[in-house]
Amino acid sequence: MRTTSIGAYAPGGLQCIVKLYPTCVPRDGRALRTHVEYVGFSADDVYRRYTLRVRLATDETHDFVLMIPNEAFLSRRLRYQDAPEICYLRLQRDLTTYGEALPPDQQSVTDADIDEYRIAHAPKPPRQRPAAG
Repeated sequence: MRTTSIGAYAPGGLQCIVKLYPTCVPRDGRALRTHVEYVGFSADDVYRRYTLRVRLATDETHDFVLMIPNEAFLSRRLRYQDAPEICYLRLQRDLTTYGEALPPDQQSVTDADIDEYRIAHAPKPPRQRPAAG
């Protein structure tokens, strides 16, 4: 997947990297070009909330919040650096599934989503080299 990174400064002078993910979402039998932008996250005692902004080809924008339970990170089932990508993949799937309508503004990343991501990103076993002879 090809992404474009943009440097941005958050309040307080902290630099963050915003990634734009070009994606195609089928609507009315046509592919509609959109961008999904990682806006940031917030955390409390139970969840980390990741905000993603979808910009449609019409320049209309919609913000979505995907919540991941802190337990997923603390139990080491999910790495913090993988969270924006799993949220992006979940949102991309939902945009495709919902078709003409938009998915809910706030949703939870499920255990099944995490398991699917881990399987898809598991390290591949090294290839066995033929014995020299």
